[in-house]
Amino acid sequence: MSNHIPLGLVILIIAIYAAIFIHEVGHVIGAKLGKTPIKSITFGSGKIIVKVIFQKISIMIGIFPGGGVRTTLSTDQYFCSPLWSRLLLTLGSIAGNLCIAGLFYVLSDINRYPFEYKGVYGPISGLIFLVKLASQGMHGVCQTFLIVNVIAASISCLPIIKIDMGNALYSIFDCYFTKAIPFYISLSRVMVTIVSFAFLISMIIDIANLFCHFALNNNFL
Repeated sequence: MSNHIPLGLVILIIAIYAAIFIHEVGHVIGAKLGKTPIKSITFGSGKIIVKVIFQKISIMIGIFPGGGVRTTLSTDQYFCSPLWSRLLLTLGSIAGNLCIAGLFYVLSDINRYPFEYKGVYGPISGLIFLVKLASQGMHGVCQTFLIVNVIAASISCLPIIKIDMGNALYSIFDCYFTKAIPFYISLSRVMVTIVSFAFLISMIIDIANLFCHFALNNNFL
């Protein structure tokens, strides 16, 4: 790998945390539009390294990727609030990531990679690809931010409870298809199993491909 790879790794980490920031800000904007009171905002997960209080809202920063927004409403109060209000809160994050992705799409030429593209087979080769892409000048940086935000929005669109789209669908079922909620919960569990299995298979294929590629070329990319 080139000497630019450490810089690419730093840029990728910045892109990931920037996508998380935009994701949570999207939740906050959705909550404000839906007039849902906010109790706390967390950027990141794990050990909290920064915590401030602003206008009675706790703003926290964690070490690892992740995050979330908590409202002052109890569970019963939340599900008694209007559906449109809940949808704005849960889907604002996806809209935020897609808007930023659109911005970087305009700023970059996604149809042109700044280096030879040799294929991505799973999460490991994907990370390696993004690290190298991020080190290829401004076009590469813009494309990295674009891809990371699209990935964040795509993950949030999975119909799994505790994930944004899954929570939005649960709210819809709670309003219009109450009797079907047990079915949706079961479907969500099936989706978790499918996604986990697909991720595991992609990891195995990825590791095997990278091992073979490294053995033949003494280089990952």
